[in-house]
Amino acid sequence: MLLLGFNLTLIGLMILSFSIHRHRIQALPSYKELARFQLLIIKSLGATCLAAAITAAISLKGYGAGLVNFFAWISLAALAHSLLLSYRPKWAPGLLVATSISSALITIYIN
Repeated sequence: MLLLGFNLTLIGLMILSFSIHRHRIQALPSYKELARFQLLIIKSLGATCLAAAITAAISLKGYGAGLVNFFAWISLAALAHSLLLSYRPKWAPGLLVATSISSALITIYIN
């Protein structure tokens, strides 16, 4: 469950960063211009992933330790994502897909 929360946090941060024009250019060089509605969907999906991560942390450890776990996850995910965008931005979409698949497998395994 801890890995699922970290994966959701990483997915949420990556999706939110793809809503920024500069990061889309770095990670997806052949992208098409997105409409405002599409950007709104991307931002809401990223916020939903972060909300799911904080909900998983609170349900797993309670309010006090759950919030501490969530902020630890978000710190580690932000560090990993910022280093990825700094040095290997073209790897970001692949990591997003791999993290999504691993989150789905973890969810299936837990249930």
